[in-house]
Amino acid sequence: MHKTVLILGATGRLGHSLLHAFRDAGWQVVAQGRGPAPKDLPLGVDYDRGPLDPVYWSHRYPRASVVVHAINPQYSRWHKEAIPALRAGIAIARALDARLMFPGNVYNHAFPVPAIIGNDTQQRATTRKGAIRVEMERMLAAAVADGVRSVVLRASDFIGAERPGTWFDLAITRDIRSGALCYPGPLDAIHAWQDVDTLATRFVQVAAREKMLPAFVRFNVEGHTATGTELLDAVARSTFNLGLTTRLYPLRIKRFPWAMLILGQWLVRDWRELLELRGLWQQPHVLDGSALREFLDDEHQDLESLDAVVQRALRRDPRLQSALIDDTLHSHA
Repeated sequence: MHKTVLILGATGRLGHSLLHAFRDAGWQVVAQGRGPAPKDLPLGVDYDRGPLDPVYWSHRYPRASVVVHAINPQYSRWHKEAIPALRAGIAIARALDARLMFPGNVYNHAFPVPAIIGNDTQQRATTRKGAIRVEMERMLAAAVADGVRSVVLRASDFIGAERPGTWFDLAITRDIRSGALCYPGPLDAIHAWQDVDTLATRFVQVAAREKMLPAFVRFNVEGHTATGTELLDAVARSTFNLGLTTRLYPLRIKRFPWAMLILGQWLVRDWRELLELRGLWQQPHVLDGSALREFLDDEHQDLESLDAVVQRALRRDPRLQSALIDDTLHSHA
């Protein structure tokens, strides 16, 4: 009998990758979304525009044993929507008697950011987003008393998402077609990165073993740790290997315009939201994923190289699709 997973918010950056990963692992996949079914919905996935109502889902898919809460409102709507959405996710998992899986991030640890973030590192959030994330994980832990089992898989900044909206595509490679890169932090400071496909695979692997877990547990997902220079070098090598440039290092490096965001934050709300995250770029940090490696044992495959992850991310970037064909960037060599 196929196991069934319900993915809430399945059309987002992580949700889309989860659809493929669970389907490829043989799960029956139910994708919840608010709008019409996306054109690139994987074959075999059931798309349902149902509300975040436990009664609805318990009648529609009573055999779902795992619920993934991949709902992630826009930054400007977090304070209104994030906690109510998770409250609904908890209620749905309770109605289905399913394990709830939650994608955590590092906002819980800002600021100051610990140099090494472990599974049980004390959370001392001093930003609004961090406080919301701390409260969301507190809700998950408290839900154990109501019979809801959950697991948090904490990851860092995404690389390789097929949906736009990450620091990698909105900032670092935003001007790559004009031959420039932009980095938000010191080039010599390490920063934690997460390949989205690898993260989706970890969700599937943990879901397959969820009965071995305690009622509530947190895991950090190991990703790539790189300085700004190392990441930008990987981008430069990837553009060359993909034929986007004719020389290895033709790309200019620009500073991220933090000063402009500071001056304009009261006029542009999104800039104010981004400024909350500045410290994560100023303070070196790494996620300790040793506990998840131990839990998965031999299923925890070695990571791909950073170059391989970056190259896949550039291949997926819709802004570069024509460039991969017509050598648009060659003029900047």
